[in-house]
Amino acid sequence: MFNIPEEVKVGGMNYRIEVVPIIRDSASPVGRLSPHDGLIELMDAESDDFVKQTFLHEMVHALHYQMGYNGDPVIEDEQYVDAMANALYALLTDNPGIFALPEEETE
Repeated sequence: MFNIPEEVKVGGMNYRIEVVPIIRDSASPVGRLSPHDGLIELMDAESDDFVKQTFLHEMVHALHYQMGYNGDPVIEDEQYVDAMANALYALLTDNPGIFALPEEETE
């Protein structure tokens, strides 16, 4: 399906991604986005699906931040962000290869 990269670029901003045993200084115990540090932390979990879904949750936050919606109570509602991340995860897992690049033609 997809792998969590070590770094991701969102709207011109580079984020380092770290999978850590515990998330510190966050309201969320499973993930944290820090645009000012260029860091996304994900809690290490036995479930690969859980970590990937948390990654997508933080990506939704990052996209909103880059779009200027940071602080908007509707867009930043955790229930909304979770629903969007869950929908994206379902799209990716239910349609493997949906965003795969076509193989180059050989001559």
